[in-house]
Amino acid sequence: MKKSLLCLLICMITLTACADDDNSFNSSDTPTYAKRCKTENEDLCEYGVLTDFRDGQSYKTVKIGTQWWMAENLNFESVNSYCLDDDVVKCAKYGRIYIWSAALSACPEGWHLPTIDEFNILDKATRYSIDALTSNSISCGRRVKCSDSYGFSVIPAGYITYNGDFGLSYEFTSFWSSSDYDFLNAYEIILDFFNTRVYSRNFIKYSGMSVRCLKGEATSVNFDSSSHRMFVNPNETTKGTFIDSRDGQVYKTVTIGNQTWMAENLKYEINNTRCLNNDTNNCNIYGRLYPWKEAMISCPSGWHLPSIEEWYLLFDAVGDLSTVATKLKSTTGWNSGFNGTDDFGFSVLPAGYGGSVYNFNLRVDGAAFFWTSTGSEYYHDGYAGMANLVWFRPGYSRGLKDHMNIEATYSVRCLLD
Repeated sequence: MKKSLLCLLICMITLTACADDDNSFNSSDTPTYAKRCKTENEDLCEYGVLTDFRDGQSYKTVKIGTQWWMAENLNFESVNSYCLDDDVVKCAKYGRIYIWSAALSACPEGWHLPTIDEFNILDKATRYSIDALTSNSISCGRRVKCSDSYGFSVIPAGYITYNGDFGLSYEFTSFWSSSDYDFLNAYEIILDFFNTRVYSRNFIKYSGMSVRCLKGEATSVNFDSSSHRMFVNPNETTKGTFIDSRDGQVYKTVTIGNQTWMAENLKYEINNTRCLNNDTNNCNIYGRLYPWKEAMISCPSGWHLPSIEEWYLLFDAVGDLSTVATKLKSTTGWNSGFNGTDDFGFSVLPAGYGGSVYNFNLRVDGAAFFWTSTGSEYYHDGYAGMANLVWFRPGYSRGLKDHMNIEATYSVRCLLD
């Protein structure tokens, strides 16, 4: 009898466990696949037309699963959006390229920049198939034409690097999402035609990418509020002076938004720093040139070498990224035709740069370079390491970012703590 009861109890426990497993199954874990609606011979996709009343442009739209998408790249002109190679004809073909802050508010009313999760819904619905999302005018892989089975019609539309250079690759294209990663980066979706895969990654917000809008109101996005732009009126800056107690040097200062900067290059002399062309008169005009390690400790008490993020806050405050350099450069002192407007009294001069402390190849090059405190992940044989700098190049209206050997010598602008 006891043996029978024990067997019955084991069976009941087993049945209960099975029932619990069934109840724990979440049907939402099963991807909802959309039906392929387009072949080489017929197109049965559900399309619509969106008219953007801001500029009168019309866009083809397509329903994929439960989502309505633009089936073309956005071409609405806004601050910090660009045509590939600054050619308006290419805007008509590829749409505009947007830096992230511009992309956030670029979509027309009733549509929004998708989150990374909303892009993931599209990816799941289309079985993560780059072939099915890409225009049949493009090759997926080495030879096979893409099928564009859902009418989404992706084409390679170009990009802008964070240094301000345009590029067009026929091997991939990328779209901004509204999902913030950190101060400097946001998530993008990349369609890699050559390797036939779709994936996401975080990338620098000051890069330029395409935008596809999604119908409906934007969902709540977890973002770093410090990443949003705060434009400053040039008339609202505050000018001042600062005396460096270490050597008595007096510096002009300027407050732009929430930041107070030295409005001149640092002149404080420490080991391994040089004057341009080893001429002390150049130190009085352009400040000293510092290797990175010396730059890190060069600012007076209460001031510091700014990070790349703090430079980007300055760029944001100045306004349109495409004219940052022009607005921050001095009105005199640059090569012919390259003077700035100096709207904010920041007064960048072409202070040049130098080689390493072991190679004093110092010269004016019609450009200004500033160290940041942000180290870089880049290392090369024979280099002690790299660090980021911001530079202003003649003929370019953007402030540019790069990474250099830490033994090279560049200018320093200090920022108030």
